[in-house]
Amino acid sequence: MTDINIILSNLKVFHYSPWEEDKLEECKKLLADMSKEELRTIMHSKWMDKGNALYPTLFELFFKDELKNVVIKLNEMKTLDLIQELKETKSSYKKEKIPEILLNRYESMDDVERKDVFKILLRKGLVDKDNNKQIEELKDL
Repeated sequence: MTDINIILSNLKVFHYSPWEEDKLEECKKLLADMSKEELRTIMHSKWMDKGNALYPTLFELFFKDELKNVVIKLNEMKTLDLIQELKETKSSYKKEKIPEILLNRYESMDDVERKDVFKILLRKGLVDKDNNKQIEELKDL
């Protein structure tokens, strides 16, 4: 059975039931080595939809070049502009990437920016309430 057939058969099986973690990881690995045409075939399969657990990986691989440019532009933006972009964007990809960028910049921010960013990171589950206390303790040292 070819890689594409393995993925399509798993898509069909797990369309009606939750994904098994090992099968999902296997399919993600197989996707990484596929051509653009094979990815397009899977993307347009009747068993694939945006709610599928495999969809984010497929989306990132299929639009790899375009998404790389989006991430470059986001990294070039100032922190306040990123916060505004997060509020205004309808792109789920940007809503996922902006908090990650903010988390990476967190240590280099001033206190005003940190307060706003911490709320965002807390909402997104990237930090917990105790993390702010730990960060403040480290800052005092």
